[in-house]
Formats: sequence, C-alpha cells, structure tokens
Amino acid sequence: MLVLERKAMLRRTIREFVRGRAGSESSRIAGERAQEHFLAAFPPSRGMSAALYNAVRGEVGTEKIREAYLAAGATLYYPCVVAGGSLEFHSHGNGDGWVEGAYGIPEPSRVPGRPPRTGGFDLVLVPGVAFDLKGH
Repeated sequence: MLVLERKAMLRRTIREFVRGRAGSESSRIAGERAQEHFLAAFPPSRGMSAALYNAVRGEVGTEKIREAYLAAGATLYYPCVVAGGSLEFHSHGNGDGWVEGAYGIPEPSRVPGRPPRTGGFDLVLVPGVAFDLKGH
C-alpha cells in the first residue's frame, strides 16, 4: 500500500472516530483547550488579517479565536466555495450575515464592492481533527 493510501485511510478512520464523539463533554473541553493554546501561540493584534473557518461536526470550533481577534481589531476572512470548487476568502465581522455555502457550511454574505482577499494573510487557520487530552 502506498503512503498516500495509508494516509487517506488514517484520515478517514480518525475523522469517523472524532465525529462519533463530537458532541461529548470531553470533545468540547479539548476544543476549548486547543483554542486557548492557539491564542497563546498566536495572539491577535490590531490591523492583523486572519483567515478562519466555520467548524463542522468533529472539528475544533473557532468561536473563542473569532471573539479575541475581532476584539483586538483584526479583520477576519472565511472561505467561500465558488465555481469549480475553488475557494475565495471574504471578510466577516460582528453583525455581518452568513449564508449557507455549497456544503451546508456558513459562509460570509458577499458584499457588492467588497472583493475577496486573494493573499497576504498574517495567519491562516485550517481545521484540526485530532488532539491529545491537553489540547495539543
């Protein structure tokens, strides 16, 4: 079996395991710890631009990170699926609306005259699936 095939199998196995525990108290606590570790390692600052994601079942949430970054004056961007399955990143702040995206994941409402960001992020956060009991 090729390494890529083994990695794909491992990802599927972990994803199924994590999604099976997604609503548990231990999963919630681990997710909060992971966000706390993230904020300690990557503290927000005014003027920063960061790309986040809206978590789906089994992924670590980003609510605490979102709140901290917005409170610090950072600009947040979220992925939006466009034609052909490509991603665009659109800004989203307090009070901005969400729309249901291509996979049922909330995406920022697209605002006329506000083009997507194509690069130059200070930070890009991608979903994590597996963490130890300390949130690492």
